[in-house]
Amino acid sequence: MTIGSSLALVDRFNGTSVARPLGSWLMSEHGCISYFQRPPGKYRISLDVEEYTRLLLKMLLSNNLPFSLVESDSFKQFVLFLRNEVPDISRVTLRQKLDEVFKVELHFLRQKFAENTGLFALTMVEWNSGKNDNFLGITLHFYNNLFQLESYTIGFESLNRKLAHTREEVNIYQYLMDVLKDLGIDKRIFSITRNNASRMNDAMKLFSDRLSDQGITFDGDIPCVANILNLSIDAFLKNTFFRSSSSDTFEQSIQDVLEEHPQFEQLARRMKFLPYKIRSILVQIRYNPDMRNTFKSLVKENTVQQSTFRDADQLLRDPDTRWVSTYHMIDRFLFFREEIMNVLRMTHDESNTYFKDHEIIEEDWAYLETVRDILETFRLSTVNLQASSYSTINETIPVIYGLMKSLNSAHFTKACEENPYISKGVAEARQTILQYYPIYGESISKNKMLYLAIVLDPRYKLAIFDNIRGLKHKIDAIKDSFYEMYDVYERKMVKVSDSLVPVVSDPLNPPDDQFSFIGRYEKKDQGHEIDRYLREPREPGDQDIIAFYKSRKRMFPVISSMARDVFAACATTAPSTSLFSLIGDIVTQKRNRLLPGTIKIIAFLKSKGIINSEDCSDDILGSRLMIKNWVGLTIMLL
Repeated sequence: MTIGSSLALVDRFNGTSVARPLGSWLMSEHGCISYFQRPPGKYRISLDVEEYTRLLLKMLLSNNLPFSLVESDSFKQFVLFLRNEVPDISRVTLRQKLDEVFKVELHFLRQKFAENTGLFALTMVEWNSGKNDNFLGITLHFYNNLFQLESYTIGFESLNRKLAHTREEVNIYQYLMDVLKDLGIDKRIFSITRNNASRMNDAMKLFSDRLSDQGITFDGDIPCVANILNLSIDAFLKNTFFRSSSSDTFEQSIQDVLEEHPQFEQLARRMKFLPYKIRSILVQIRYNPDMRNTFKSLVKENTVQQSTFRDADQLLRDPDTRWVSTYHMIDRFLFFREEIMNVLRMTHDESNTYFKDHEIIEEDWAYLETVRDILETFRLSTVNLQASSYSTINETIPVIYGLMKSLNSAHFTKACEENPYISKGVAEARQTILQYYPIYGESISKNKMLYLAIVLDPRYKLAIFDNIRGLKHKIDAIKDSFYEMYDVYERKMVKVSDSLVPVVSDPLNPPDDQFSFIGRYEKKDQGHEIDRYLREPREPGDQDIIAFYKSRKRMFPVISSMARDVFAACATTAPSTSLFSLIGDIVTQKRNRLLPGTIKIIAFLKSKGIINSEDCSDDILGSRLMIKNWVGLTIMLL
């Protein structure tokens, strides 16, 4: 079935059934959004097969149900009970319909991207579903011609299936280029924010080499700052025994510390056992009914003021994923120190040696506070850089510098002096960060885009480097790179302006809006655009930087064009990573028969909110959501 195939569609405005090409109907009513989000059609004596197919497809996608459901005997019996002339619809038909609608959406995207005069930023990350299935997620971001941020999912590939069919090594670069060429934007990529996997490194090298062969230097390879901070935290947690490591090298390094500081042998034993103690105590409180009830009653009696993530229920829930779970576990454990100790005392007796072996002394509590404070420093840095609704690329270097400064603070320095394991953990964490962000070195080439983003922030400009002692020596290199980037954009704007010169009735007095770029040369007496920008006072800290460039576009046309591309770049791969929480339920072992193309389409629909997942749990709210979804289909059939 083609996009333009004629289908019986119901005109929702006058209630009459008309035959219209699906493609033209979708294009006139906003594509996938109108197809999936319009309300159910009214009851008709004759069954509207197209509307029935639409509602059925929406129900399956919203509830992560397999397409094979429509071919099951029980489903057919249910449908025939409601209306006996309903035709059989196969899973193949549903896939064809989904492909048909998505092709129209791709047409919209190609047209939208072609009309955009700026460049595009990507995020790209590889993810393992837990069933030996690896997926590659790609999202695209840009500020449109009105300086409004737009984001799209453009890729979601099952890498393992590709490997199984071709028997060749997975080439992430080739897949990336296939996606970009299909959308007509393979020569318009400004930046790629990605994780640090080895295959991703190989892909980025190939991408950079391709541009280098064309005489273009690609400075937009941006490591995900959250990924780098995770590596740094992992080094710290290993050295404080909250993360296990079977590496012989690591074990030898721990032994070296003990040989150098033999007086800490007893402390080392307690530190190694402490994470196990904490988790064991929490398991007992969480799953022992008597201890759980005692703990909750003590919390209620104390009626302490609690933060949003330190309540009693949070302590007893399963922890979050990744290192944040360790942070929350320690933080809650410290917050409920008094209640936990009271529970242990109340359940202690002479015959029970369990809690005697799990006793936590004052020295342990002090150690936990230090570990928590260091993790808190990392947590705040990560949170500040993971926003997706506004630019954070300009905050990366300041946040990294602030983090390094905190790790060198007197408080943490004292803790390092008192505990060689904390000292080793902090040192390795700092070393990991500096490997990717060499902020104290002379060169800016490794993070050039991050430095340019700071200069483009009207609240910072170059002046911020005068105030940061460790970065002051980079000012000349940053300023030179800023001028180089400006020259590239100026040549581009002149070229575009020359190719778009309009015909006017009075060539001696052209309208300002038609020759806005030429207006820049009228300000020659005011100096270079960059000099004027840097001379202006910095904006206040609460200034919206995008609003600034919207209002000053005529004053700073070239710099505004630069800012538009730079601020579309992402500091983290959070946009791509968030795809996996949306798609996780549909790539389970039970549903692994979905075709890769179908998975990609579903990822696109869910990421844009065109299809919203509905909770099918047994609770009241979940039941209502599922019932609501079935009602639309049932009304159609009755």
